[in-house]
Amino acid sequence: MARTKSGAGYLSACQLRCDTCRWSRSKTPSRAATVRERLLLRTPRRSHASFRPAAICWLLACLAFGQAAISLLAAQDQTNPSNSAAETLNTEPDPSRRAERAVSLAEGAFSEARVEYDKNQIKAGDQHLDEMIKLLNVCVSSLEAAHKSHNYKPAEIRVKGLMRRMKTLIGDLSVDDRGWAEYTARQLEGIHDKLLSGAMKK
Repeated sequence: MARTKSGAGYLSACQLRCDTCRWSRSKTPSRAATVRERLLLRTPRRSHASFRPAAICWLLACLAFGQAAISLLAAQDQTNPSNSAAETLNTEPDPSRRAERAVSLAEGAFSEARVEYDKNQIKAGDQHLDEMIKLLNVCVSSLEAAHKSHNYKPAEIRVKGLMRRMKTLIGDLSVDDRGWAEYTARQLEGIHDKLLSGAMKK
């Protein structure tokens, strides 16, 4: 009986040890799983937050470039506002109407020049005066093409008014800033002489 009990106890102990080994093996991770976990621990996880600073910088750069481009285009439009208007004069087939329209645009160019000078934007004002002279030259050439002397007188009167306004402008400008305005005034006198000569023809 003693041997039977001790044998049974020995079998129970062996079975317990086997169960313990099976349980420990099931709980122990495999070598491949352990290596994978170590790689995951060594490799830093990239979150979306790591990309946010670069994306924000790129977006700000695009906005800054867009604003700079818009400002540049706006500045070009302000400094050369009559370029497109001068080009549209070529679409007018009637030389008499083209001359009248050129004078109107020239008066507008002088008004814009006056605004720029009042804001102390001397270069912009000089560009408007240069455009005014170009438009008045278009007026003279259009009247010559029309071969109608009676069209010269209205243009001559309006250019004479521009001469008075130019004289006032020169008086308001400082000595250092009136150089181009004085040169434009001399050109304006030459244009007026041509219009006056055309008006006196029969």
